[in-house]
Amino acid sequence: MMKKLDSKVNIIPDLTKADTVSRSELDKLKMKVMSELVSNGVQIYQFPTEDEAVAEINSSMNWRMKTIVIS
Repeated sequence: MMKKLDSKVNIIPDLTKADTVSRSELDKLKMKVMSELVSNGVQIYQFPTEDEAVAEINSSMNWRMKTIVIS
């Protein structure tokens, strides 16, 4: 379903219930979710980095987005 939507809407992974698991469990879950998204070709939103004024901040946000979990 997400594969059909990613060309029509921005998919932004969302973190929910992160405070109910340990840090190591959370890291494992993040890796699993991101692996599933990549292996299924699902595009997630990336902040634009072309504008020099915001490139550094947006690059940082893109990195953070990749560590957020879909619940």
